[in-house]
Amino acid sequence: EAFHAMSLRHTCVLFILEQFDKICTRPGFLSANPACHP
Repeated sequence: EAFHAMSLRHTCVLFILEQFDKICTRPGFLSANPACHP
């Protein structure tokens, strides 16, 4: 149960990061959002 919850959370985090990556590659958004800069 705990392992399943952790893998689910990991998948969720990866999904969010992928979405965030797509948002950050949009022109104009990169310069507007300091969080996009590593």
